[in-house]
Amino acid sequence: MLARTIDTYQANKRYVRKDGCVVWTQLSGSLIWLQSGEPHYFIYQIQDITDRMQAERALRASEERFRSIAEATQEWIWEIDAEGLYTFCSPAVGAILGYQPDQLIGRNCLDIVSRPRGKP
Repeated sequence: MLARTIDTYQANKRYVRKDGCVVWTQLSGSLIWLQSGEPHYFIYQIQDITDRMQAERALRASEERFRSIAEATQEWIWEIDAEGLYTFCSPAVGAILGYQPDQLIGRNCLDIVSRPRGKP
């Protein structure tokens, strides 16, 4: 900031409290300049983001568990969005339907449903 290459600074920092607990914070700072062009003072804000960091870590762990299970099973596991488009297909779809997962991602789930003959 003093070199005027950046206007603001932001970083996540880990602190250890006096009682030994870890606290994650987001540090945000900026520099106030005088009209003369000289630096006047820094303004910093520190926000406790420990809960957010723990939630993100738990979500990553949950996603990794889901992916491990989905990739190891011989059952076809899939996920579709509100429009009926595949957002996830486990590798077992290859053995069951002959498609690779990436061939179905983004396609409508009804595209591969067998329809009775003579009906659209």
